[in-house]
Amino acid sequence: MGYSEQLNKERVGFITYVRTPYPEKNPRVGMIQYMSVEEEHQDKGYGKFMLQHALNDLDQQGCSMVIVSVKCDNEKALDLFKKNDFVVNYQDDFDNVVLVRNYNPQLAKQIPNLF
Repeated sequence: MGYSEQLNKERVGFITYVRTPYPEKNPRVGMIQYMSVEEEHQDKGYGKFMLQHALNDLDQQGCSMVIVSVKCDNEKALDLFKKNDFVVNYQDDFDNVVLVRNYNPQLAKQIPNLF
């Protein structure tokens, strides 16, 4: 799934997200796959708006927990996710931080194996 935000017919950003592709294993987990806001449109609320759209959609699909992986040095993205109730779960071997929203210990134990 995805969502693109536009201003005067110009794309300012987009977000892609999925519900776990293995619903029989993890039926209530969503994942933010990719999110981008054009540099000239950053710090104007577009990222927050797109993230809220994705979270609302995932919530409607029954996802009680959402995960996202962000590069350690992407401070703007980390701040955005933290301001939207994501918490750091762990750092992987590739300098990514995995954040989780609506942490569920039973589901979180399976995060490295979800996808």
